[in-house]
Amino acid sequence: MTELRKDREKQSRGWEDNKLELQKDREANKIEFDRAHKEIMAVANKQERAVGALGARWGLQSEATFRNALTGILEKSFAVEAMNVAEYDDEGIVYGQISFTHFRASLTTSDDEPDRSIIKERA
Repeated sequence: MTELRKDREKQSRGWEDNKLELQKDREANKIEFDRAHKEIMAVANKQERAVGALGARWGLQSEATFRNALTGILEKSFAVEAMNVAEYDDEGIVYGQISFTHFRASLTTSDDEPDRSIIKERA
């Protein structure tokens, strides 16, 4: 009888040891999975930016898609609200006066002297 009890205790310890080992393996796998996932997402984001840059430069994406991507970047990175407003500014809120709540932004892949002089003129 004592021998049977010893065998059961030994088997029980073996199961506990196996359970602990499996738990350690799961934790190690989760850490590795999280690292790989983070790396994959970084590559995906880099590729998305590259495609966006091509779209901006060569017109491979629609203007709306590019605008939506830029809106996401601005809102996520700078905690601002970006919107596309197409209306007449008859009160001069944006263009005629300095406003700390509104501003106009224009993106370009390159500039030239006329662009720079317009910016200097309006700044």
